[in-house]
Amino acid sequence: MQVSFELFSGVIFLFCAMVVASAALSMDDTVEYKPREYGFEAKYVTINGIRICYVDEGSGERVLILVHGLSGSIYNWIGAIRHYSSSYRVVALDLPGHGNSEKRNDIPYGIPLFADTVNGLMDHLDIQKAVVMGMSMGGHTVVYFAWKYPERTEALVPIDAAGLGANFPRVAKYFLKNHPEWLAKKITNMARKGAKKNKQSLMDKFTLTSGKDGGRFPRFWDSSKPTTKKWIDDTNAYMKHFIWTDEFPKFNYAILKCALAIMETPMNNKVNDIRVPTLIVWGDHDGLVDIKCAYAYADGIAGSTLTIIRDCGHMPPVEEPEQFNTALEKFLATLPK
Repeated sequence: MQVSFELFSGVIFLFCAMVVASAALSMDDTVEYKPREYGFEAKYVTINGIRICYVDEGSGERVLILVHGLSGSIYNWIGAIRHYSSSYRVVALDLPGHGNSEKRNDIPYGIPLFADTVNGLMDHLDIQKAVVMGMSMGGHTVVYFAWKYPERTEALVPIDAAGLGANFPRVAKYFLKNHPEWLAKKITNMARKGAKKNKQSLMDKFTLTSGKDGGRFPRFWDSSKPTTKKWIDDTNAYMKHFIWTDEFPKFNYAILKCALAIMETPMNNKVNDIRVPTLIVWGDHDGLVDIKCAYAYADGIAGSTLTIIRDCGHMPPVEEPEQFNTALEKFLATLPK
């Protein structure tokens, strides 16, 4: 099963091209880093030598574990946590290098580490089995988790998941593999220089412009929807502070290494081994991961159910929470109690 799609490849390529062409920029004075507030109690645990931030809300015999995507955080799941913690125990974490979790350039960022982090968090919380769900890179992570730890996977919910045939242009691969620290520093400087001039960031231009408005590689189909607009506004407000902290260049390094890891950990030859109840969810207008991958996952995972969310981009729980919740609740109701 070979499926080709572009996951931030245009963004990464342009980053590389622009930083190569740009003159050296000086690093600006930084401000004190403040952890992001999620509206729930943030807890911390060290797993595999990395300090991880997580939230643990609600109660019940069934546990839902939520895993965000590339450059994301627990914040991407705020609506889902509020909704499901009234009936289930809901655990969401910031992956290494993301959100309030530790960021270091010596961390071996990648899908295997992320799956092991989920497993370690389950050990810490004495959770034997859970419904694991993830968006984008988080979807890739939970698919890998279900393959590696089937005995701990009650059910699997990949949402617009990466993991099938990702590839990048040769120049992007070269810089991601050989010069990630240099590239991260350049991206940091470019972002800060743009912020001083009040310019929209390159990443925002590519991922926050609505698909229906002709955006290239859009994260959302319609950025005017209330939940989508709030996500964008809150994220932009946080980033205005975050880019001036010492954590920002380490975050950029993590993102670059994770982008490479997505490509280097394909699930094509693993999905056929997965034998757990699975709901695959996809936005019908995903601008980052081709919808063909939804059908490829469905073909590869025996007995899986595929739900396509209408008028939606890459993040259904954010952009179309009602449609997403309807699909997930229907699926959860089919699981043995």
